[in-house]
Amino acid sequence: MNNFKLSTLGLLAAGGLAFSLQASSAALMIDDFLDPGSYVKSFSSTMATTGAINLVNGTDLTGATRELQATSLTGGVSSALGTSIFAGEGFLSISNDTGVTGTASAIYNFSDTDLTGGGILTALLLDVESIDLSTQVKISLGDGTNTSVSDYQSFDGPGTFFNLLSGFGGVDVASANYIRLDFKGATAWDGRFTFLATNEPPTIPEPATLGLFGIGLLGFAASRFRKAA
Repeated sequence: MNNFKLSTLGLLAAGGLAFSLQASSAALMIDDFLDPGSYVKSFSSTMATTGAINLVNGTDLTGATRELQATSLTGGVSSALGTSIFAGEGFLSISNDTGVTGTASAIYNFSDTDLTGGGILTALLLDVESIDLSTQVKISLGDGTNTSVSDYQSFDGPGTFFNLLSGFGGVDVASANYIRLDFKGATAWDGRFTFLATNEPPTIPEPATLGLFGIGLLGFAASRFRKAA
């Protein structure tokens, strides 16, 4: 029983530490995906399928709309297979069926907005709940006159994926009105995201801080173990 308590404490501590490294509150919400669900799937090779343009409810932007698009580039073994994207009910989901390659996109248009929140927010954040590591994303940011497009970038796994706003050269991020996310990957990839926002990028404690935190946890666990004994 004592060993079980000690193991449980360790697991809870590790889980809390992992959460503290990954969590980041949304300072300026672009989309929390809490709208009723909308779904687009492309079955035809090289054909783009575009969904309806919907107003975004869970956002700090004015007049924000979201359009979903899927393009299946190579077909699978069945006509029912393809590339799909879903937004709503608390998440954005992308998927490529077995034997299929393609791209999935979420496109946002909105009134001119200062994405920096007056200069204090420095990064565009995408919260990743789950992801196949073969999946990549390309981000476009525009101000009505200029548009800057990142290279395709890979995900490291669940957590907070971010791009610094300063990386979108030539775009006035204090008067932005367009964001586009383009996803691609190898066959049979999928991913799920819980929000898109701007904020400070997540920080990871210095190694010395982590060491002290770990020592403290071990000491606390040991004292609890001695008392239980």
